Amino acid sequence: MKFFDFIGSTYCVIGICLAILFYLYFVTKRRFASVLFIVAMIGERLLSEGLKYLFSRSRPDGSHLVEVDKHSFPSQHAMNSFVLYGILLFLLWTHLKSNKIKAVFSLLASILILAMGFSRIYLGVHHPSDILGGYLISAFWFIVIMLYTVHYKEKNKMSN
Repeated sequence: MKFFDFIGSTYCVIGICLAILFYLYFVTKRRFASVLFIVAMIGERLLSEGLKYLFSRSRPDGSHLVEVDKHSFPSQHAMNSFVLYGILLFLLWTHLKSNKIKAVFSLLASILILAMGFSRIYLGVHHPSDILGGYLISAFWFIVIMLYTVHYKEKNKMSN
């Protein structure tokens, strides 16, 4: 469970994001995807920090198996994993041809996202509602990003 704590930590997520951005921008030259990725991740962070400040919910009582700071709701790890692996999956889906490979990546992303949430409860640092709230808020943000992407692509298709 501490492994999931590590891969959901701010430093690890920033490292993963920088690697993805480097690949998108410099290797595949997908400029729009790079901007989309940046907006998704920064928006998720702003939502999470703002809601933590707004709700100021304390962490569960008892021992925590990892060091934590700040407030409990919503779970930053749950939100990070949902948006990071969700947007990565979305970008992969736009280029993968095989439905079997898409299914495998979808299953892997789902397992990672769910394991991240479960690990936060197991480690004693979040209430289940913190995780569920993080997932729901992230899902809303993710839907906003996807709707904008579809609108942007349709708009550009019409003007060409």
